[in-house]
Amino acid sequence: MPGRTSFIAQTVGIGSTKEFLGSPASIRRAIHGLTARTKSIDLAVAFIGAEWHRLLANYSGSMRVICWLRHPATDPDAVKLLMNRPSTFVRQRNGLHTKVYLAPGTGAVVGSANLSQHALSELLDAPQCEAALLTSDRSLISGISKWFSSLWNDHATTGITESDLQRAREERKRFPLPHPHTINAVPAPPRELPKWMILMAKNVAKIDLRKRFKHERDLIQSLLSKNTLSQQDISKLADTLASWTKHRAVYRRLEKQPRQRTLSGLKILVDESRDIYDRLDEIKRKKLLRGLRIPALSILLYWSRPESYVPFNAKTKAFLQDAKMAHEGMSASSPACYQTWLAYAEDLRAKLRLPLMGHIDRLVTKYYDTRAV
Repeated sequence: MPGRTSFIAQTVGIGSTKEFLGSPASIRRAIHGLTARTKSIDLAVAFIGAEWHRLLANYSGSMRVICWLRHPATDPDAVKLLMNRPSTFVRQRNGLHTKVYLAPGTGAVVGSANLSQHALSELLDAPQCEAALLTSDRSLISGISKWFSSLWNDHATTGITESDLQRAREERKRFPLPHPHTINAVPAPPRELPKWMILMAKNVAKIDLRKRFKHERDLIQSLLSKNTLSQQDISKLADTLASWTKHRAVYRRLEKQPRQRTLSGLKILVDESRDIYDRLDEIKRKKLLRGLRIPALSILLYWSRPESYVPFNAKTKAFLQDAKMAHEGMSASSPACYQTWLAYAEDLRAKLRLPLMGHIDRLVTKYYDTRAV
């Protein structure tokens, strides 16, 4: 399989390039780079999965999306979440098989990769081989923009209703797809969930997670905005984590390590241009955040992006065991096990119709508090 590097295939004029992208990792970085330089993007991408949350996490501009909703490779629940995103307009077209990521006037990625973890996983032994072309050539961008506008306005491209989404869910049940590639096998949630869990999920779904963790998210963003961290900055981060975990002493190692290593580790942790396994693996190998194991790192991810991440800790373990949903290879003991938990949690979120991935943690916490009583 091609490596993670890309190379310049052709140069067209000053500041105008065509770049061949020979791996999912390079495609992911290129798409992420486009979103950092534009205020609007147009996507004509056949299949959409929950991975769009992570890939577009740092993008807040407007978006137009066309997908093939009724194909079982598209996750209708992921499409619904995309439709709920501010300044986002989503349409469907049967038979659409394109993979075009366009930043009008800026650049485009055209290739084979859908907006899904199947296509954009960075694991070197992942089964899918993807390639694309990144271009900033003005004449090409203009042509792609005209093509997208024509597709968007064509009579065969239509809006999406709730009944369309429900039909797509039923169709997807008939043709279950294998899980996105992970090192560990991802088990399926039980076919029938207990009534107490369904009722509890309806209750926690009302919680506004972005508002609930605004203080913590603002702290993380303030640290990431700095060129260097002070000792006070790191102690504040440790105090905030301890307010959640109740174990302040375990973060003393973090306070003793070089502060620049801590900043580097935090920046890698939230770098959504990279797969979560890849990020956690590098942090672990290079010992960039000493004293922070995956349970603590998963909390930081959760605070930063509750739509994409959920913690795994002692409460999670107890919840899964009591609900008879605990499985080998699904935990916070390694990057691979945490990646498996995220994939399982996304399936559970969809089954419970929870708004965000992070609501799984609110469900776990509510159950645990009830259990303690």
